[in-house]
Amino acid sequence: MGTADEQSALWGNRVRDWAEVQEGMVQPLYKAVLARLNIGRTTMLLDVGCGAGMFCQMVAALGANVSGLDATEAFLAVARERVPQGDFRQGDMEDLPFAEDKFDIVTGFNAFQFAESPLNALRQARRVLKPDGTLAVAIWGAPDEAQASTCLAALARLIPPPPPGAPGPFALSAAGALQPLIEQAGFETVRTDEVDCLWVYKDFKTLCRGLLASGPGAAAVQEVGEPVVRKALTAVVAPFRTATGSFEMHNRFRYLIARPRQRTAARS
Repeated sequence: MGTADEQSALWGNRVRDWAEVQEGMVQPLYKAVLARLNIGRTTMLLDVGCGAGMFCQMVAALGANVSGLDATEAFLAVARERVPQGDFRQGDMEDLPFAEDKFDIVTGFNAFQFAESPLNALRQARRVLKPDGTLAVAIWGAPDEAQASTCLAALARLIPPPPPGAPGPFALSAAGALQPLIEQAGFETVRTDEVDCLWVYKDFKTLCRGLLASGPGAAAVQEVGEPVVRKALTAVVAPFRTATGSFEMHNRFRYLIARPRQRTAARS
């Protein structure tokens, strides 16, 4: 779907819609991961691909020192509003602009699968993480476990196909895709789990506000125009409409908690 700069422009097109409608759809995932992390007032946490900063805001409310990285400056502007004391920087997750061994916790929610090389991005996370730190990575479940994949597929049909092997929402969702990268990056997994998130939109207008604020949504609007995109979504969302006129989609996410693998001393 284009270069990093092009993707940043797409995701930054409707940041308020994203922050107000779409970002909170994964709050159950945020809460589940937070429950597995030891957050305190001395905690230094980096959220990679922090978006508009909702997770960072939740962490800051617990007293932690929060940093965030995202490729989209418009997202970071919202994150800074939400967490004025945070350290938010624009950059590439494969070249983190932070010092080695700086953070107690590094998180990435639906982030690492969008790296050109997820392995390099995970190695960067290892570099900035303290030797006794914790990594938390969350990704989509399989497409057949995500009802929203129906909408994503409808949007994808409106834009030119990406090149083979291009990053995407489900790039690490296949069984066995993430775990080897975690190990190659120098981590050992201590926990894996799944979280179901119910996406609820009060009406079709709100659904469009949320989905068209995404990169795929913005790309489709740019390619064919918003009326065509809305028509395409209308054709696929009927199964998710409730008796009250709202729309509900069940989506499963997976998360993994890992720690840096301790280096063994060389034998003399």
